[in-house]
Amino acid sequence: MSEMLTPKDDVLGVVRFYNQEKCFGFIEPNSGDSGDCFFSQSALPRGLVVNDGDVVSFTMIENIRKPGRFAATNIRLVRRYNGTPG
Repeated sequence: MSEMLTPKDDVLGVVRFYNQEKCFGFIEPNSGDSGDCFFSQSALPRGLVVNDGDVVSFTMIENIRKPGRFAATNIRLVRRYNGTPG
């Protein structure tokens, strides 16, 4: 049995991929120590649409479908991607 992962609050990260049609995506946490976090549309506040490159804050929880991996919940938009690096 794998060890339970501890939730982490107020993590910053960048949306690496979001498929609005299939309602899921991945966020790369700024810490870089846990790999990408899966998220579904249910983790977004009603009406919020994120795009690749947007900076978000979120809570990292254990992914129930992939033990040992994280998922994102309570996603909040910090800054829209403006098309320029950095």
